[in-house]
Amino acid sequence: MTVRLASLGAVACLAGLAGAAFHRGFGLGAVLGPVVAAAVIPVLLAALPATLLARGGRRPPPLPVSVLSSVVLWLAVVAVTLFRDGSPHARGVLPAIADGLVNGGTRLLDTTLPASKSPDLLVVPQALTWLAALAGAELVLRTRSVLAPAVPALVAFGIAVTVTVSGPGSNLGIAGGLVVVTGALALCRRAEPRAPWGHDPGRRTWPGWAGRVDARRSALGLALVAATAAVALTAGPALLAPSAGPYDLRAHRSVPSHPQSTVSPLDFVSAWLHSPGDVLFTAAPPLSRNIRLAVLDRFDGQQWTPSARYTPAGGRVPPAPDTPPGADRIHQDIIIGTLPGIFLPHVDRPVTLTGAGLAVDTADGSLISSRPLAPGRAYSVTSAVPRDLSPEQLAALRIASGTSSDTTRALPPELPAPIAAAAREAGADGGTPFQRAYRLEQYLRTQFTYDQDAPSGHTYGHLAYFLDRSHTGTSEQFATAFAVLARVLGLPSRVVVGFHPARQPTSDAAPAETGRTGTVRAGDVRAGDVLVWPEIDFAGVGWVPFYPTPEATGQHGGSVATAAQGEPTGRAQKVTEAAAVPPQSVVEAAPAGSPRSSSTPVGVLAGLAAAGAVMAVGVAYLVLAMSAPAHRRRRRRTAGGDRERVVGAWLDTLESLDRAGAPVRPSATPTAVVEHGSALVGPGGRAPLADLARLATMALHGPNIPGAPSAVSGREAETAWQHNATMRAELRRVTPRRRRARRHLAPAAVFGSPRRIEPR
Repeated sequence: MTVRLASLGAVACLAGLAGAAFHRGFGLGAVLGPVVAAAVIPVLLAALPATLLARGGRRPPPLPVSVLSSVVLWLAVVAVTLFRDGSPHARGVLPAIADGLVNGGTRLLDTTLPASKSPDLLVVPQALTWLAALAGAELVLRTRSVLAPAVPALVAFGIAVTVTVSGPGSNLGIAGGLVVVTGALALCRRAEPRAPWGHDPGRRTWPGWAGRVDARRSALGLALVAATAAVALTAGPALLAPSAGPYDLRAHRSVPSHPQSTVSPLDFVSAWLHSPGDVLFTAAPPLSRNIRLAVLDRFDGQQWTPSARYTPAGGRVPPAPDTPPGADRIHQDIIIGTLPGIFLPHVDRPVTLTGAGLAVDTADGSLISSRPLAPGRAYSVTSAVPRDLSPEQLAALRIASGTSSDTTRALPPELPAPIAAAAREAGADGGTPFQRAYRLEQYLRTQFTYDQDAPSGHTYGHLAYFLDRSHTGTSEQFATAFAVLARVLGLPSRVVVGFHPARQPTSDAAPAETGRTGTVRAGDVRAGDVLVWPEIDFAGVGWVPFYPTPEATGQHGGSVATAAQGEPTGRAQKVTEAAAVPPQSVVEAAPAGSPRSSSTPVGVLAGLAAAGAVMAVGVAYLVLAMSAPAHRRRRRRTAGGDRERVVGAWLDTLESLDRAGAPVRPSATPTAVVEHGSALVGPGGRAPLADLARLATMALHGPNIPGAPSAVSGREAETAWQHNATMRAELRRVTPRRRRARRHLAPAAVFGSPRRIEPR
């Protein structure tokens, strides 16, 4: 009984470790309480009735009764713990629990990690842990399998790893704990008595214990574990290369990019410029750098729209695959003012978020709100801002390739002639991709004039008019013209709508700036700060901004060729130096600090997988060869009757002679076996072998009547197995170790049928 209780304790530990793997999705503090309760309570509920019934010689309660009582107790536990304050998605305890079970997993996959500590999400690891603990405990109580009780926890662990793979932290320690506890469980299961609790050997075994585990089934389970470990150790590092990242189901899920109907921020640019004093939002601490609002990368000839797939945001946003290391972090507390729509401002790609109703596109990092914005809405965001590149690194940039870049190079048909002519003029000198983008930026900045009173519009027709006739526009026309011309030149481009806050006074009572109305407070971002800029996608560094919109020299037009709206301090000199580098001297290399390509050829992956499979097969064969004799011996020694136990000792001795290199013919008589074995082990083994042959003859041919003079008793059965142990020791002494190993590993010994003799 003590050993079986130890097995139940191991099952509880396994379930708890499996549930703890959800720490990457919620944080360890959030899942610790629910997981510990879910791992311990069902095991206790299954063990206590079985222990009490075993003392009276009775079997555990029927399986349906145990499962139903566990389900009722689980409902009570989650009602008073997770759902004591209700659920944000359902009214009433039972509807909330049902909603969490049905929709909790989907919501967890639709949320960036770590997720909020909402009960409808936490019920997923709690229910999964409870189920693993219940299934493992029932398998301990109702089967003789060595490894089956560990399977539910291992399945739960696999689900937890798959669902939370994009979360922070690691599960390597938990995986190691699972291996250790699984080994302890296997040892406990092997040490358990054959008969179940309360089972009388004189009675017929009841159906729950009818199955018996042989060496091959046990070795099959160990082989599966070995195969999984081998493949993970060999092919895993290559399959999960740093450039690719782990496989995440969230890549195939999204919420609609526009939960509500909204107007593109590009359509607000002209109206905002004509009402420059309106406070759209407040950012603390104040910034003088660009702030993003929306990323638009699809152009159909009429309007720019986002192709983003937004996911409800938890507290963290996973980094982009092409983000170089060493980015700076900037934290902002945002309070919405009169900003319309659903797009949320942020400095750059978000890293962590705080606030309700946020959704993020994990590809480009843009943010939206799941409900329309209202004055006073507050949230916090920490952004990762890439560090500036040197002129040499800028000159060496190469355009990105892949499906996403192909999308951002696409243009609708019927390109107007003025746009094609402008592209030929701007890109006539060729050069590196960065140099072509730089000349396009300078072409627009020097040949065209900024005018905040210019009419709005960014369709093919508006851009053709801007490039061919008016030559004046706002940042809306400059940025969209750059993006379209860049695509004509083969550069992947997109448009960003955002803001470039002017330098603001630190006093709340400071006078208004020129051209604005009202009082300017530190951190206020006003409608007149709106700015649209284009970006080009480069391999290894991601999207690099360009600034084609010139600064206005007066209230109505005029431009300064050397200055641009939104251009960071010091950038002009760097890009000028990068543009002056001769194309033939540019080294074809990724910029310093950018991630190197670590793609692995398919042949290498196939070779690693094949090596792992061969290793797994070899391990499985060794486990089967070494464990099969011990399993057969244990099964024979614990046979139901004394006659069967004596016959089992005799059969095991014959197989030991086979493995020692002295096989016994099936037709050999007991006397011939004694002579054959004595010649091998010497006189010291003749007496125990002869007595064992006598006992086997009694068991096979004696009367099956208890109390008869020639009947076999339990004492004779124990004596037979003592003689068997003596013979095995003598055979090990006289047989070379190499021969024993060769006979153990021979396919005939591993896959051959065991000897059988049926008592008459």
